[in-house]
Amino acid sequence: MWVFALSSLRAGLRSHSFLLLLVLGCLGMGLVLFVGLFSSRHLQTVQLDVGLSVIRAVSILMVLFWVQDLLGRDVERKAILFSLAYPVPRSDLLFGRYLGVLILAALGIAALTALLFIALSIGKQDYVQPWPSNTGLPMVVTLVYFWIELALVAAVATALAAISTTPFLPFALGGLFAICAKSIGPILDYVRLSEKSDPLLYERMHDSLTMIHRFLPDTSRLDFRAAALYNQPLDSVLMFQALLMAVAYIVILLGLASAYFDRREFA
Repeated sequence: MWVFALSSLRAGLRSHSFLLLLVLGCLGMGLVLFVGLFSSRHLQTVQLDVGLSVIRAVSILMVLFWVQDLLGRDVERKAILFSLAYPVPRSDLLFGRYLGVLILAALGIAALTALLFIALSIGKQDYVQPWPSNTGLPMVVTLVYFWIELALVAAVATALAAISTTPFLPFALGGLFAICAKSIGPILDYVRLSEKSDPLLYERMHDSLTMIHRFLPDTSRLDFRAAALYNQPLDSVLMFQALLMAVAYIVILLGLASAYFDRREFA
């Protein structure tokens, strides 16, 4: 498994994908500086919020691209047959590729975070806001849970790549999963709890949203950026529950993907 993980890491670093990651990151951090020009209050909070959103969006795109490139395209081009010639279980190949993508994702988050801190340091250095953001431990926790969300998205894309005959399908459906899983919790809370929610909308959508929520993981629970943005205390119970949810879905997805991949015919 580690052989395939290291080969995936080398392939990802040698390709143009990491350069694309840095280019997108630089553009995103340029947006952080641009936002700072028009923000007269709580500048650091606004810039940090935009920067974290850029890190999450760019990282998800790159994770989906890496899964498609390292696994989906190998299946399409039949290059995977050379890897399957090794006297190891097929699951080692699947888990190795997945682990390689996670290592690349960690390196990508580290690179984008470095760009974010550079952008924050270039901003209005003489501005001191009354309630400063916390870029210490809460920032680290936020980034770690970003990485856990990427691991969940990568598991979905890997499972799709294991069963798909179309290389673009993991990228497309993986992106759709990332959007829906992030949105389902806030949408359901709005329908249930908001005073502005239309009662007719509640009657029409509540049952279907609840059904979707039972099967789709709520990745908004993995977002702890409020602790870094507003220096709020971290809730260890919520953190553990969110981690348990993500790990459970990852184990189930990879287990099902491995079971199918071991029996798949590559003609």
